[in-house]
Amino acid sequence: MTPAQRTLVETRRRQIRYWPVLALLLVLLVGGAFAWLWQAAPVNLSPALVLEQFSTRTLTDEELIMLAARGTLALAACGLFMLVIVVLVSVALWNEHRLIRILDALDPPGRDIAPAAAGTPDGETPPSGPAAS
Repeated sequence: MTPAQRTLVETRRRQIRYWPVLALLLVLLVGGAFAWLWQAAPVNLSPALVLEQFSTRTLTDEELIMLAARGTLALAACGLFMLVIVVLVSVALWNEHRLIRILDALDPPGRDIAPAAAGTPDGETPPSGPAAS
């Protein structure tokens, strides 16, 4: 690999190394937000609680119908979507790390070879076919 390619690989390797910590922080942040929401306004997360409050007439009918129809499921879907994104990025980076290990096996770090021009040392492509003989 060229020095520029080696630098790119090392940069990506460093970014991949820090991702598990960042992924854990993101998962804890999403989990903490949902735990706080469960304490502050559980009606936003629990369809069963929405139905219970609907039967006791704690909230207006319109608010409860909106919460039951869209609010609780949409909020849960957003949280699930955020966690799925973290998992997908983790899998992609794991695959990239695996490919970098394959590159290292094919081209050890101590060997820096610039890509040769196609053909001769002066960059000219040698003629081919019957006229070249």
